[in-house]
Amino acid sequence: MAVFAAATLLTSSLPLIADSPNILKIAVTRGGKVTANGKPTTLEDLNSICRGLAEHKGEVWYYREASKDDPHPIALKILDIIIRYNLPIRLSSKPDYSDAINGRGESVQPR
Repeated sequence: MAVFAAATLLTSSLPLIADSPNILKIAVTRGGKVTANGKPTTLEDLNSICRGLAEHKGEVWYYREASKDDPHPIALKILDIIIRYNLPIRLSSKPDYSDAINGRGESVQPR
């Protein structure tokens, strides 16, 4: 959880509209496959996307399969990228990003 502490955790302050160009939805599968806004991506591409997102004051919505298990090494690299660009992040336990994980690790409905 220390990795998450370095990023700004958001729950209720984000808009519910995920189709905004300033919201990047990242998903990581148990096996380490990564998508950005539903499309497969690489770490290199994700780094460029996050750099541009930071310039436009964007934010990341992040979902990881099997979040109770140890993360795939690529998931940690993704978090490093997000932190590098100081992007706000909303963690979700659902692949449709319909919830947010609060500071106590609880799933809540965003307002």
